[in-house]
Amino acid sequence: MTEALMIRRLQQHDEDAFDYCYYTYKNLVYFQIIKIVKNHEVAEELVQDVFLKMYQNIDKFDGRYFKAWIMKIATNIAISEMRKFQETIEYNDNVIN
Repeated sequence: MTEALMIRRLQQHDEDAFDYCYYTYKNLVYFQIIKIVKNHEVAEELVQDVFLKMYQNIDKFDGRYFKAWIMKIATNIAISEMRKFQETIEYNDNVIN
């Protein structure tokens, strides 16, 4: 399946296209996330979040550079997770003091 066909089918909410997309990009997404969060379990959960967000927002995709788009989603989700984690640590440190 070409990327353009996959995108068209994703926009039509085709489950086979979603599966194809997932199995095509999951490793790239995982390695992007693991570089940021450095935790296997968290990375695995965030991969699911990335594909859910991609699927929910596929109608907003402009049709160019799908790989870059999904990697940007992965990066943003991973950074957001790290911020939450750091805020939790800072909050807990303040409670202990």
